[in-house]
Amino acid sequence: MKVSVSFITSNYKEELTIKKIEETDADYIHVDLMDGKFVENKNYTFSEIVKYLGNAKKKLDVHLMVSNPSKYIEQYATLNTEYLTFHYEAVTDPKSVITEIKSYGLKVGMSIKPSTSVDKVAHLLCQLDQIL
Repeated sequence: MKVSVSFITSNYKEELTIKKIEETDADYIHVDLMDGKFVENKNYTFSEIVKYLGNAKKKLDVHLMVSNPSKYIEQYATLNTEYLTFHYEAVTDPKSVITEIKSYGLKVGMSIKPSTSVDKVAHLLCQLDQIL
């Protein structure tokens, strides 16, 4: 089992939170990226993520909670990212997004909303490294 710890929900400042996570046995730092369109909230810009996590020792597990995941793939591939997860409901062609993520040598995750039937995505499961 692998453990991915979010730095966004901490009570500490980002820098201290990341330092504390780096000192644990956690396998990944989990990054929820929200654009204010796909989900109501908006959080960090890419430059802020680079500021906080650009030198992270632990691999990143990035969750793109955004309306256009392809817009972010290349940027996050430049970081210490191992997993890049997108939302099935945010794209019209999930196979092309999976292919694009894999083209950067990253592991692919896909997230589905509770209202989305697993039957809708069953044909994609063999192409994924994780599903949320």
